[in-house]
Amino acid sequence: MNRTLIAALSAGLMLAGAAQVMAQDARRSPAATRTNPSWASVPTLEDMEEAFPTLAGAMRLDADVDLQCVAQPDGDLGQCRVMSATPEGLGFERAGLALSSRFRVNPGRINGEPVPSSVAFRVRFRSRAFEVPAPWTGAEPDPERLAAMRAIVDAAASELEEDFWKSMPEREVAPERRAKVQAMMRQTHAEFAERRNAAAALALARVFTPEEFMASIRSGEEPAGFSEEMIEQAGDVIEQVEQSAALRMRQLYCAEFECPTLPPPPGDAGFVS
Repeated sequence: MNRTLIAALSAGLMLAGAAQVMAQDARRSPAATRTNPSWASVPTLEDMEEAFPTLAGAMRLDADVDLQCVAQPDGDLGQCRVMSATPEGLGFERAGLALSSRFRVNPGRINGEPVPSSVAFRVRFRSRAFEVPAPWTGAEPDPERLAAMRAIVDAAASELEEDFWKSMPEREVAPERRAKVQAMMRQTHAEFAERRNAAAALALARVFTPEEFMASIRSGEEPAGFSEEMIEQAGDVIEQVEQSAALRMRQLYCAEFECPTLPPPPGDAGFVS
């Protein structure tokens, strides 16, 4: 079955930034030989995916986070703090700080000896555009089978809705925004509830009979003979609905709060420069 939109939207991030580095040492002298710190390693794409705030990722909102840290002689970053985040209030500040532990530096040196250094850099979070799901190419279910599956989906709707609200990423949203964001999410959920249930019933009925589906629920195992690719294709209708719901949530959010359009990272910056 299709992964839920929120779980799938965290990919395609980019990190870049002009790393402004200045070796600091009280014993400097004009004749000292100084070497600025440089990046030894930076966060991987998987690290970026894990750190990307869930709600912002679902809405396809990008962000720039400016960090200042101390590059330690052992290559770790410490004493990191957020200097600015654009936009604010969606958890990108926390995400930027979480990534700081994934950086390693070649320490700055004075006369060959490693010294603490101040480093300032920008983390650029960029979300990936929606992907067009592969279309279902199999046979469509007959009306009786679809109606039976819809009854199963409708009966489970209240329980699924409760799970949805339990999963709300409240910690990512600034406290002063939470009530409004929750109202937006509830509005979006209500507007798309019928379409979601219809899409779920169709996707399930394409690959399972009602009896097979209920048996798989009881056993916790998928019936034999169903490939992951086929199940993913059957869920194309779910993905279409979830993308529309995400765009609606973005519309509501950006009508209330700032949603700046940020430029792509410099083409020659790679992940960090």
